[in-house]
Amino acid sequence: MSEPKTPRPAPRVGPTAGVLDSQSVKTSAQGGPKGYDAGKKVKGRKRHILVDTLGLILALVILPANVQDRDGAAPVVAKAMEKYPTIQKLYVDGAYGGECKAKLELTHRIDVEVVRHPANGAVGRWQDAGQQVLFPVTKGFVVLPKRWVVERTHAWNDRSRRLAKDHDRRIDVGESWIWLTEARLLVRRLATAEQA
Repeated sequence: MSEPKTPRPAPRVGPTAGVLDSQSVKTSAQGGPKGYDAGKKVKGRKRHILVDTLGLILALVILPANVQDRDGAAPVVAKAMEKYPTIQKLYVDGAYGGECKAKLELTHRIDVEVVRHPANGAVGRWQDAGQQVLFPVTKGFVVLPKRWVVERTHAWNDRSRRLAKDHDRRIDVGESWIWLTEARLLVRRLATAEQA
């Protein structure tokens, strides 16, 4: 006689990959926390977002612009992992490499892949007059694999006039406006799909 099979727990459904990036935006004269991002030459706040592979926001943290990307990564990844423990891989740019990458992998037990721009000096190129070019030199705009998704999400959010500049004194209100903008995008897509 065979033993009755115990039912397996249902697999958790959720995103398994995410893309992390930040965007510096100016603030208005309302006041509130702000800083100066010397790299972008912006006085204001920095939006750290983590999106899935479709470009939908999974987690969001807004900090003063003087907070480096590597320092803003931990809180946004922690928020995402709390809501979506199914995330296994994270794509980031060069600002999150090195010690930040190692810390994220150790803390959250996820694989972090740094996607670098081909013209970045850290990528490495082997070019010699007599040998074949292993990494072609590209100039100007280059679509980076996986990372373009988060850049597109920033562009979607910038279409909203309310998000072109951070007008709020409180950071949580600024986060709410981003969530509202994302909800409007999704509702518009659903309405368009229903009409088709």
